[in-house]
Amino acid sequence: MRLSPTYMLAEQVEDQGITGEALVDTTFKFFDQNYQALKRRKYAPTTPHRFDLPYLKTIRLELNKVRETYREYGNINMPYQKWLVGGSHAANLLNEANHLHVKLLSKYVKDRSKTRQRPPRITSHSLAIEENPFMFPDSLYVQIPLYAPDNEIIKSIKELLFEHRDKSINKETTSPAKFSGKRINLNALRKKLHLLHCKSHYPDEPLWELALKAGLSKRYLDLDLANKKRGKSFTQSDIDILNIIASRALANAQYICENAVRGTFPSIQKVITPNYDWKVLKKRVLKAWPKLES
Repeated sequence: MRLSPTYMLAEQVEDQGITGEALVDTTFKFFDQNYQALKRRKYAPTTPHRFDLPYLKTIRLELNKVRETYREYGNINMPYQKWLVGGSHAANLLNEANHLHVKLLSKYVKDRSKTRQRPPRITSHSLAIEENPFMFPDSLYVQIPLYAPDNEIIKSIKELLFEHRDKSINKETTSPAKFSGKRINLNALRKKLHLLHCKSHYPDEPLWELALKAGLSKRYLDLDLANKKRGKSFTQSDIDILNIIASRALANAQYICENAVRGTFPSIQKVITPNYDWKVLKKRVLKAWPKLES
């Protein structure tokens, strides 16, 4: 979220109280920096007249989504501990109304004398439920056999949540942020976000070198290691391929950021992606993580 220029715009609009014509002008100038990219993604009008009302309406609606997120999370341009302790936003997001307190306790102790134990299947009597009205009135303390299959544990926990949660407080989701609901490879997601941090940390370095820093391709990491041992370097063909890999991954990482500030994570759905000023973003990130190393 810190790496999203749109979140920076929402912060500016909310903190400065920009409204009316000034809001329209600020929003238009912000997104118009990346007009050609917006045009390719069919967000901008195809006519030469840029002040197209449907286009202006679209970008205002997109900004409104981000402004709602900003009102929930506030100024995140600070170290997490400072945001957590000093701001009211953290208190609102992390209060008991937004989360179910479910504490998982181990019921079974490993018996080392039996080398081949069949994992016990979770049944209704193997999940012990204890309600503690003193610490958290709306909490469940669940004892789980750790050797049970993961799918059985997850299935049983979901059934307990649906059975015992307070539906008047907790709706379909208990998280203040919505998740995309689509499967995304965690390792690939980490590499893409790492690349985004690398780009903001080293804005002037070539993309193919950033691809190596972020570890996007194991094949080319191994090839780079082999080349260094032999005193060789990448061919132009290798560099071109790395540039393509990095360009695609960087675009997806930007989509992930822009969807995150709209309340959905992780998602690579195409949304309006503004111009990224990497040097400005570097300063912003270093405010939150002064000792960050990519």
